[in-house]
Amino acid sequence: MTSRLRIVPLGGLGEIGMNCLALEAGSRSILVDCGVLFPDDEAPGVDVIHPDFTYLVQGPARPEALILTHGHEDHIGAVPYLLRQIDVPVYGPPLALALVRERLKEHDLGREPRFVETRPRVRFDAGPFSVEPIRVTHSMPDSTALCIDTPSCRVLHSGDFKIDRSPVDGQRFDEGRIRQLAAEGIALLLSDSTNAEVAGESGSELDVRDVLGRLIDGAQGAVFVALFSSNVHRLQILFDLAAEHGRKVTLVGRSVQTHERVALAAGLLRRRSDLVVEPEVAAGLPRRSILAVVSGTQGEPGSALTRIAAADPSRPMRVVHGDTVIFSNRVIPGNDRPVQRLFTALARLGARVVHRSIEPGVHVSGHAHQTEQRALIEMCRPRAFVPIHGPRLFLERHAELARSVGVANVRLIEDGEALELDATGSLETGGLVPHGRVHIDGSAIGPAALRERLVLADVGVAVVVLPWRGRAPGGRPLVTFRGVTDPAPGFEERAGRAVAEAIEEMPEVRRTDREDVRETARLALRRFVRNQLGRTPMAIAIVVEEGR
Repeated sequence: MTSRLRIVPLGGLGEIGMNCLALEAGSRSILVDCGVLFPDDEAPGVDVIHPDFTYLVQGPARPEALILTHGHEDHIGAVPYLLRQIDVPVYGPPLALALVRERLKEHDLGREPRFVETRPRVRFDAGPFSVEPIRVTHSMPDSTALCIDTPSCRVLHSGDFKIDRSPVDGQRFDEGRIRQLAAEGIALLLSDSTNAEVAGESGSELDVRDVLGRLIDGAQGAVFVALFSSNVHRLQILFDLAAEHGRKVTLVGRSVQTHERVALAAGLLRRRSDLVVEPEVAAGLPRRSILAVVSGTQGEPGSALTRIAAADPSRPMRVVHGDTVIFSNRVIPGNDRPVQRLFTALARLGARVVHRSIEPGVHVSGHAHQTEQRALIEMCRPRAFVPIHGPRLFLERHAELARSVGVANVRLIEDGEALELDATGSLETGGLVPHGRVHIDGSAIGPAALRERLVLADVGVAVVVLPWRGRAPGGRPLVTFRGVTDPAPGFEERAGRAVAEAIEEMPEVRRTDREDVRETARLALRRFVRNQLGRTPMAIAIVVEEGR
């Protein structure tokens, strides 16, 4: 019998997103969640970021199962990339698995994935691990915590959670089952730290319903509601309010349309069959009879709301003077500027723009605040505590909270920092494991290419084309700039002359070496721009045979 459990975080500890955690018992392991991180300005052109799976592929304990807590992208988005490298069964709630199937339509695995639906309070085995999902409330239906019995001890993984006493779907946080499991003994609690700095309680979705109802009732024109597409509870509220206020719903944006379709099929969303109309139909209705649900709350380039705000003529649904646009969401840290640009663009179109800063009740978080986090710790009475899901500061705040309610054995770890746990709840450092981030733009982007993109975004690129005749340079170098500080007229010609002079100064024997000439030209171009502008762009020299 394995006497120790090894806890290996590969994502989600040190950042918000990319949640991925391995639990190892000897040579056997399971993986909890497998999510993505969405890029910021430090990853230009990147679609998504997922954990580096090298340790799972080459490490001592390849996973026997991937277990999903719920269907948000930061918990399921990397599943296709994992399944390309490891053929492992995927366990999860029905909605989460349905959303994974949608993602896999864009990936050819060359085989049928193995999916196993999980149900709250229905235990299943995955290798030496016995796992019981437990219903929790969150901003997505079908969300679960996991009670994981290992060969040495019991662990409770909270998943993403809040404690909503009046959930929209009636599926309550299963406090009773957690207390039963705690009475039997929980060695370790791994708990969501997303809102560890926020005092009080997160609030109920039904509170949002009241505020949205009032705003819709008072709106004279069309109402556009921007939300996180995965918030099926909020979508249900909007369906109900539209029916009450005599409005038709139109769904604008691929993401919100996909989540609506999948949630309907899973029986987690209900509406009248005639309530929803296509955007082309809605565009012809009286403005006061329209409720548009729109994706793109963070000002993402090309998103439905960004294109609407830009008055894109290809969009059948447009904002006109007198309409109301409600942002029923939070702004993800780092997105403040693009979201403010959205607000401004919509206001210029004549819309009334409503967001949390002026109407706090338009959104409540799906993640527990401090009061709920404390309540879960007190329910579980764990012998040890490790905060998960969040940047370092959030983890530290959550650790302080656990200590304040009497948990003595608290440890902080980040991605790649393993811990070992014994049956008594004693935690010891387990060393570092290979970890990191993989940037995806269609396919994986290596570190060198990403660095080049950052340089291009920062200082631009200078390109010199060198004509080559026979065995020596021939003709005038041609220089072009992209993304470089606007130079004075004639700057490109002067740069070309500087490159030509550098080549002419080369010893004759060297001027027959194409690579030597190319590198000399590249360095001369960099030097010229640096001397003239005080900036050093990426410089590229291309040798072209004359006549080609």
